[in-house]
Amino acid sequence: MSDDKPMLNTPVEGQSAAAEELKKNAIARMDGAHDAHGEVNRMLAELPPAEQERIEKFKQETFARFEELTGLTFDRETGKCTTPGKVRMEGETKEKWTAVCEQLGAEKDLQKGEQLWRDAGRLLREAIEPPPTDS
Repeated sequence: MSDDKPMLNTPVEGQSAAAEELKKNAIARMDGAHDAHGEVNRMLAELPPAEQERIEKFKQETFARFEELTGLTFDRETGKCTTPGKVRMEGETKEKWTAVCEQLGAEKDLQKGEQLWRDAGRLLREAIEPPPTDS
C-alpha cells in the first residue's frame, strides 16, 4: 500500500487553511440565519397596536359567530367550551355526531358548513347532561 495517500481519518496538513476558511464561512452563515430568524420572531411578537386590535376584534367576532351557530358558549381566551353540564355522547347521537364531524371536515360550501355547525351544536346540546341543581 502506498504511503502518499492519507487515510480518511488522518488530517491533511496542506488543506487546513481551506478547511478553516470553509468553517468560518459556514459558521458565519449559520450565525446570520440564526440572527435573521430571531429578528422575524421579535417582529411577530411586537405587532403594532392597530394590528393587535384587529386580531383581537376578529377573534371576538369569530367566537360570537361560532356561539351563535352552535348555541354553546366558549372561553374567549382558552377556546374551551363553558356551556355547563357533562357531555354524554352515546348510541344514535354519537353516530350522528361522527357523521356531522366527517361532513364538516370535507365541506367546502360556506352555507352548508354553517348548517353543519348548527347541527353539531344541536347534537352537543342534546348530549349535555345539565349539572346537578342545589335544591
